[in-house]
Amino acid sequence: PRAVEIRNQQQLADIESKLEAIGKKFVIKPIKQGSSVGIQIVDGLAAAKSAAEECFDQFGDCMLEEFIAGREIAVSILENTTLPVIEIKTVHQFYDYDAKYNDDNTQYLFDTISDVEILNRINDIALKSFKALGCRDFGRIDLIISPDGTPYVIEINTIPGFTAHSLLPKAAAKAGMDMTQLCLRIIQTALKRKP
Repeated sequence: PRAVEIRNQQQLADIESKLEAIGKKFVIKPIKQGSSVGIQIVDGLAAAKSAAEECFDQFGDCMLEEFIAGREIAVSILENTTLPVIEIKTVHQFYDYDAKYNDDNTQYLFDTISDVEILNRINDIALKSFKALGCRDFGRIDLIISPDGTPYVIEINTIPGFTAHSLLPKAAAKAGMDMTQLCLRIIQTALKRKP
């Protein structure tokens, strides 16, 4: 998605003119947080500026992105190979902290993308994004698939979660690995680089 970073007060003061080129609905994210802490979705320039000010005051550097409606997808990567794709469904506005860690009604669905071309494109984009940033061993790429089937990378997780609710262990389990096997694979992959 198109985005604007805010790293100082001057950028914050000038935000409205930059947002006009992005859209009318926005996602505001703290740059240095995880687990969706501090993320807001707002409509309109005034609400976006207010949310950006709040985010900047509370967390420092932040980013405002164009909101992309669609299906929330996670592609976990292990040893430069994609694991089974997960679609996330939640009753929350988005896959926020509560949906991730507290809501047992959040659904983690496999095999929901029947169009092989779109599935291959998602996996290809995820793997290319992972490699482009120099990531290695394991990670997770989060995407939104718009209603027309266009995938948008919204986040690259270089240290994804390892809890009972976490996506990488769920994808590994779907691929036939339990948590112990997953951890051993990650360690073995890292040890291969040791001189």
